[in-house]
Amino acid sequence: MLLASTFIEMGAGTGWTVYPPLASIEYHSGGAVDFAIFSLHLSGLASLLGAINFIVTVLNMRVPGLKMNFIPLFV
Repeated sequence: MLLASTFIEMGAGTGWTVYPPLASIEYHSGGAVDFAIFSLHLSGLASLLGAINFIVTVLNMRVPGLKMNFIPLFV
């Protein structure tokens, strides 16, 4: 989605920080910057859900009676 935002109008034009230029409405008139920022929000949400999935998998797949202190560093 972030790459797709470059094809909307004239692209996002934000640089590597993806910070929208807010000096004037002429720099942020289209939806390309909004689409780029939304795609980064979706990427962060996907990362958070992946981390939750990893933690829940470790908790559910351990042997009954195995305490949290004795789980190896990388399961």
